[in-house]
Amino acid sequence: MIEKNSFWWQQHAPKLLLINEKTDKPAKIGLYERETDGELKSLGNLELTGLPERPRGTTRVKLLLKYTHYNEIEITVADCGFGEFYPATGYEKRFIIRA
Repeated sequence: MIEKNSFWWQQHAPKLLLINEKTDKPAKIGLYERETDGELKSLGNLELTGLPERPRGTTRVKLLLKYTHYNEIEITVADCGFGEFYPATGYEKRFIIRA
């Protein structure tokens, strides 16, 4: 979600993500880093506890990624709702990931 060859201090555009599972239990978002040799390295999972319960495919979240240091990313996840069917709830959770 952060483009290759971008500097850590640059601001990155928010990304929208549709969670394609029911949210009756905590949703998990896997985070990965691509190594210079092309291999993927897992950075762990974001566990989204407290999301409103919705049917599969109707939970839309916005991810804002911001480097706070060259090896530390602050990720903010916010509920965006799903049109008129499921309005946004104000849910927001922050994570700090160290690579």
